[in-house]
Amino acid sequence: DALDIDILLISHPVTTYKFIPQLKQRFKDLKIVDILHLERVGGTKSELSWLVPYMDRRVCISHHLRKYMAAKYQALGMDNGYAGRLTTIYNGIDLAHYSDNSSPKGRFKSKYRLADNVKLISFIGRFAGEKDPFLFVDIARDLLKNNPPVTLKFIMAGDGPLLTQAKERIRGYGLEDHFILPGMLGNTQELLVDTHLFLLTSNHEGIPLTVMEALAMNVPVVSTVVGAVEEILQDGVNGYLIAPTEDIKDKFVLRVLDSLGNDALYRSLSMNARNSLSKEYSLPIMAGRYKQIFDELT
Repeated sequence: DALDIDILLISHPVTTYKFIPQLKQRFKDLKIVDILHLERVGGTKSELSWLVPYMDRRVCISHHLRKYMAAKYQALGMDNGYAGRLTTIYNGIDLAHYSDNSSPKGRFKSKYRLADNVKLISFIGRFAGEKDPFLFVDIARDLLKNNPPVTLKFIMAGDGPLLTQAKERIRGYGLEDHFILPGMLGNTQELLVDTHLFLLTSNHEGIPLTVMEALAMNVPVVSTVVGAVEEILQDGVNGYLIAPTEDIKDKFVLRVLDSLGNDALYRSLSMNARNSLSKEYSLPIMAGRYKQIFDELT
């Protein structure tokens, strides 16, 4: 009581969800804002639909997720205006921090003794099933089989439960000399500024921050059609979207080869990358939208 809290801001807190009814009962004026990131995760799960009446606002990080939640409310027969409490606020990044002049070019390549003409194809993420790091390794193998017109190096930055298996897969293909696995990076700009293409191979996402960061640094992105990536990535404009079909690997390979073999095409994708990153994805816009909600609730 002494804290005099007006708003509780939460995001998929499984333990906290259990105490929401008691909190609402004890603190009559307490407003709760719940941030939702992914379908079928945390507060978006059907078994947690009992939470809906307790939430004063639910922030969805994409229009795709907001529509998904509104449809779920309707399917559950929750027609008491709860869908009106859903709103979209994109996650924002510091666009000044992520720009192609925010980190000196060549530093990452120099660290790993790579020639200037080597093209980096990068993966940044958790080595886990939803990120599908094995697909990235398989794409690399097939790209190399196609004798690309330039020298390639494949960078897989991050950590996670599938890291050891990914390394074993790389070894099994005999591709150790073509890969660099630097682990967790404290400075992703250093890698991105030297990256030619960023690949997102995930099968479950919202809108990954890494995609925003790559685009902000003029790096085209080739991504699976997953989550709400289509709200930020425009096929053939700032990268490519790959539908999740049986030949998904082959489609990735073709798009990467297209960009490697056509300098004019690549320049166009790269020039459009940052320009296509709307101010909707900036930190000030994100902060302003949250402030608006807080002001309305108080």
